[in-house]
Amino acid sequence: MIHVCAPYVRDINNDSWKYLITWASSVRFPVNLFYMISGALILNPNKEFEIRKFFKKHFLKILLIFVVWSFIYAFINVTPLISDNKDTSEILSVFFTNWAKGEYHMGFLIWLLAFYIAVPMYRLICEKIKVVEYFLIIWLISSCVISSFNTNEIIKGYYQPVLNLMSDGAGYFLLGYYFSVKEISKNKRKIIYILGTLSVMATILGTYYLSKNAGTLNRILWGYGNINITVITSAVFLFFKYDFKLPKNLRNIFISIAKYTLGIYLIHPAVIKIVPDKISFFYSTFNPLISIPLITIIIYLISLLLTIFIKKIPFKIFKKII
Repeated sequence: MIHVCAPYVRDINNDSWKYLITWASSVRFPVNLFYMISGALILNPNKEFEIRKFFKKHFLKILLIFVVWSFIYAFINVTPLISDNKDTSEILSVFFTNWAKGEYHMGFLIWLLAFYIAVPMYRLICEKIKVVEYFLIIWLISSCVISSFNTNEIIKGYYQPVLNLMSDGAGYFLLGYYFSVKEISKNKRKIIYILGTLSVMATILGTYYLSKNAGTLNRILWGYGNINITVITSAVFLFFKYDFKLPKNLRNIFISIAKYTLGIYLIHPAVIKIVPDKISFFYSTFNPLISIPLITIIIYLISLLLTIFIKKIPFKIFKKII
């Protein structure tokens, strides 16, 4: 949904902008949620862990995925240059630059590779819950609270080393593990849910008024490390752990679809690039309050079908890259 809103949300003079900003501000948590789920699955020190086996199964897999999909997106991005008969040196320069840095949504994979390198260290931290709590307290203060106001030059200059040490993703990685093993009482969850709801409202209204006052889109409240986004992500994680109930049949469907999540994540920007006219049609035909989730669902379903198709190709390499 974030990527569906992106082409339109910068135009704050659009009559439908308030609806766009509502959707764009409400869904800033998925990347952080992925980090938390990864931490919950990987960091438990009670589970068997062999460094060589882990790196072969996880690190090399993500690295291969990054290399292959960066290549694919680099080719997609230079296609217009080839069509326009641009100079070969320019085409190659753009291609290799895009291949090296990856598509805009692949920063998650780069961060994930960095975390995988640090997993043995994080697992040592997780051996004692008090050490995890100490880490999270320092992270919340340094990365979440301080970084929420990091437009200040003093904070940028003097506190940046602390922010670098306690990066946003590292905290979410350990927070996911912490919530997976620590029992959170019903009353505490209610408080977190209320704070999460208030944080969503504050993000929407804050972004609206800050942007209107600035005359341009202000994204200061959208930072992944901001305290408002941290609270929202925590509320979502705990909700799905404790309070999200589905009938058995629906739960089985969700579990079946879940194995295609990575493929959907990798493919969906390509779908957005390939069908921009169709997206514009839905956006211009319906109110964004309806069209944005509708477009999101359509892109999700197309990405799901493509992922299923690729996984069924009878060559092992296709199953490894999606």
